[in-house]
Amino acid sequence: MDLKEILLTHHSSIASREQGGAFINQHPEFFPSLLELTCTPQEKRENILASWILEKYVIEKLSCLDSHLIIFLKRAKQQTNESKKRAMAKILYYYFRNEDRRKLLSTQKIDLIIDICFSYLLTFKQLAPLCFALKTLHFFRKHQAWIEEEMQAFVEKNLPNSSPGFRAAVRQIS
Repeated sequence: MDLKEILLTHHSSIASREQGGAFINQHPEFFPSLLELTCTPQEKRENILASWILEKYVIEKLSCLDSHLIIFLKRAKQQTNESKKRAMAKILYYYFRNEDRRKLLSTQKIDLIIDICFSYLLTFKQLAPLCFALKTLHFFRKHQAWIEEEMQAFVEKNLPNSSPGFRAAVRQIS
């Protein structure tokens, strides 16, 4: 049985995501396949399920992404599905909230992360990817002067008519 078939036995419930994460934990040889199914721009059910399971698994084992980071970053920008963007934005936030990880990044990788986050901000349809992207950008706001200015402009533009969730995210970075 391949990973795609295994994923299709799961659902969107939290329990099902936990089961999927537990399966990958027991069978780490499937991690590259899980990452590939998640990172493809396709929006089939198995790709969305893979992104939810990847999110659950990676957040519990952040170091598993270390050797796959550049692939993850390059593919995160290509995503159009909001569910997959949410998972990827959440992974970015949790992965880079560790200052030691941020210190190890090359300028090229930081630029790519910033590009991903601004892309998610400008194309958001759902709140969660936007909030995680905004909080991740906050980590890199000093990388170049324009980043903090653009973040501030984005917040000022969107704050007056924003949801409580957006306001909470803004409070976290203020």
